[in-house]
Amino acid sequence: MTADTWTILGVLVAILGVLVAGFVAIWKGFSERSDRMEKRLGERGARMEEQLGERGARMEERLGARITRVETRVTGALRDFMREVRDDIKAILSRLPLPEATKTSPLRLTDFGKTLSDGIAGAEWANRIADEVASQVAGMEPYEIHEFSFAYVEDDLNPSDSEEKAMRRTAYEQGARMKQILRVLAIELRDKLLARVSLEPPR
Repeated sequence: MTADTWTILGVLVAILGVLVAGFVAIWKGFSERSDRMEKRLGERGARMEEQLGERGARMEERLGARITRVETRVTGALRDFMREVRDDIKAILSRLPLPEATKTSPLRLTDFGKTLSDGIAGAEWANRIADEVASQVAGMEPYEIHEFSFAYVEDDLNPSDSEEKAMRRTAYEQGARMKQILRVLAIELRDKLLARVSLEPPR
């Protein structure tokens, strides 16, 4: 080879060396930047994860508090509703008339029925009427005397003015209905007639 050729080859080798060195330097710089970027991304990711965890915890806490408030409101509303229902039932029951007789057969006067009877002198009235009609029930069975007594009050009752006033006054004062007053008279008459024919009145 000539001197010029060796010179050219030397220049080329030098240029190649410079390019390789530059490439290595660039690659090294890029690798370092990549490492730094990866580190920063990891740190940011860790911070974001921590922040998300804190936000999630706060959100969970707020959600739990809201659920508790909702449950408290629902429980309070249900309690108020049940109280209103109970008060309504009490109000309805307070407006219903008290029973003057038992629900079981044979009928007997309740304490309220006895109060009504005292107000209208029901026992005295029944004694007087029993003396008048005792002969009509002779030989009857107890249930027949029961039916007779109720039929008498319904069809043949003819109270005096003072008796009728006592019936109306007692019904008013005791919050009773006239139908209840008449049932009291029928039961009082039945018991007196049963006693007249030597049958035991219901107790």
